[in-house]
Amino acid sequence: MKHRYLIAILPPKELAIEIDNIRQLCSHRFNVFKALRPPVHITLRYIDELEESYEPKLITSLSAARNFKPFIQHLHNFSGFQKAKAIYVAATANKQIDNLYTQIINHTKPFCKNASGGRTPHITIAYRDVTPDLYLEIMEYYKKQTFQADFEVNQFSLLKHDGIRWNVLKHYHSLPGSEQLQIPL
Repeated sequence: MKHRYLIAILPPKELAIEIDNIRQLCSHRFNVFKALRPPVHITLRYIDELEESYEPKLITSLSAARNFKPFIQHLHNFSGFQKAKAIYVAATANKQIDNLYTQIINHTKPFCKNASGGRTPHITIAYRDVTPDLYLEIMEYYKKQTFQADFEVNQFSLLKHDGIRWNVLKHYHSLPGSEQLQIPL
């Protein structure tokens, strides 16, 4: 049986609740609800249609990607991808998250025939059920709003979709002393 997997940074609970409240308000104000389905997260990699028999190998492979130094992730205001009709809380790009993206991509290549994930870190608040006209209306609203937050990234998570919701399979904490272990990929 094939499943969907998500490798993501999950913000701390209090911040996730705060951003989920923003998603809820956006959903009710603009009548868009699909962004409420996944947990609040920054996508590192999405894997579509992976045979469940490969799951143990994926879990093991991701353990090798824990070689990163914890870092502070800044969130700053709102932006969007017009082509994808997605509105999001912008996460500031930085060397540390770029390194983590690279490690995740390199360690998941064998599992990723239909994988995606970008290098524009963000937390989505509206997408999929947003029409082109509605996208412009939502962006007009959110360009007047402000949002600021920082949190420490010291782990990433593997989630699996069960057909109804995303469930955390495993959290991968950064290795102690990773700053001394920077292994070239």
